[in-house]
Amino acid sequence: MKTLEVLEKVLKGKRLKPNTQRHYRDALGSLARYSEDWPADGVIINEWLASLEGYADTTIKMWFDFVNAAGKYIQKAYKVNNPCAEAERPRVSKKKRRYFTIDELVAIIKACVNEFELLLVLTLIDSACRIGELVNLKGGDVGDGFINVMGKTGQRRYRLDQRLCEKLRAMAGGDDEPVFKQKSGGFYQDGDGLGHRVRYVVERAGIKGKKVGVHTLRHSSASLVARETGQALVVKALLQHDDLKTSMGYIHDVEDIIQDKYSPLRLLGEQYKKAGGDDGGIKVEQLELTEGE
Repeated sequence: MKTLEVLEKVLKGKRLKPNTQRHYRDALGSLARYSEDWPADGVIINEWLASLEGYADTTIKMWFDFVNAAGKYIQKAYKVNNPCAEAERPRVSKKKRRYFTIDELVAIIKACVNEFELLLVLTLIDSACRIGELVNLKGGDVGDGFINVMGKTGQRRYRLDQRLCEKLRAMAGGDDEPVFKQKSGGFYQDGDGLGHRVRYVVERAGIKGKKVGVHTLRHSSASLVARETGQALVVKALLQHDDLKTSMGYIHDVEDIIQDKYSPLRLLGEQYKKAGGDDGGIKVEQLELTEGE
């Protein structure tokens, strides 16, 4: 079977969105240029991946994932071997996240010039939701201490300060009215338009450089919680992640802060005193010592 035959069978046999179809064409088209025949084993897949010089790690991984998905489909439907099952999965180099500092977050809040901007920024910071999830937010979606939104994989509920909820409902003016309206009064078409409003506030705050867009607010909110709690489950609940591994990334980024914040010896001293322990040959203050004291 030819590689492009596999592509056509996948496109014909699976119900796919136009954007997903394009990704399949890009991935299998690239593989077809390297191997006209559908690879018999993982060696050809590995060689193809190695030949993709100049492409970003994320692109290479995405193409592999689409070829692998095609391989799984063709194996199930036509009993043809999936070569990706025997290939080495490409890795993506970890990129350091950009976080706004405390001073930068305060500057962004102070740079808001009207209620719309202020409520938008405060909602993003406190709920840690994605900008695209606020596009279709209606007054009726705002509860008492939470907002219901449509996320990437279904409905999501983010906690939100009660005072902000009251302001959002008032700004919407009705259960079926958009909370964050365009100047024309309707809903934004996508997250880009609403995100630009945030971008203007960030620029007005004097913050420049790479990765200073709206998604960095979400990262920064997660970082604040990770620093305070050191618990991935709390971060997962805040960000509404489906996979705990994704939340763990924020914990890894603040491990040095967590290490400095928590001293087992200090905790031992505190627990010893709470239990009513006496010196008994060891000084309580010795139990409370931390490195550097």
